[in-house]
Amino acid sequence: MKGWILVGLSGVTCGGKTTLAAMLQKSVTGSIILSQDEFFREEYSDKHEMIPELQHVNWESLSSIDWNSFMSKLFELMRHEPPTGNPLLIVEGHLIFNYFPLMQMFDKKYFIHNKQRRMLERRRVKKYGLHDTMTGARKTPKHGDTLNFMPHCVILQYVDYLCH
Repeated sequence: MKGWILVGLSGVTCGGKTTLAAMLQKSVTGSIILSQDEFFREEYSDKHEMIPELQHVNWESLSSIDWNSFMSKLFELMRHEPPTGNPLLIVEGHLIFNYFPLMQMFDKKYFIHNKQRRMLERRRVKKYGLHDTMTGARKTPKHGDTLNFMPHCVILQYVDYLCH
């Protein structure tokens, strides 16, 4: 690992992981962030798990991430010496502690907890596009779509994290 300290930041979607990672990076000169969000599969990938009731990709499942590319990038970063005396490599994402090969690598792990009401408030603000598999069109989610996505995906994934 060439002297890196690998820190994992995880928690529910829209829970503040990226914000916290950016604050850490700003505070620790030379630190690097690797964001799971950069490795989402293309929307039409056949590797996705679908939610039939919503006709929507389950972006909260492990299958939504290209883990081979993610791990290749992580190992590429770790092959090099840290740029300064502060060897912090921050890995952030809502699924990073569920992917077993990655989970074992962290020197420090931090999980951000949120109440369900706060999770819903944060998700309402974030802009997501739902894919209509029947027509191929993208639609902007309505309040009801967000409410449906929460129990079918977000809450279930969050509870799964809390149980492990």
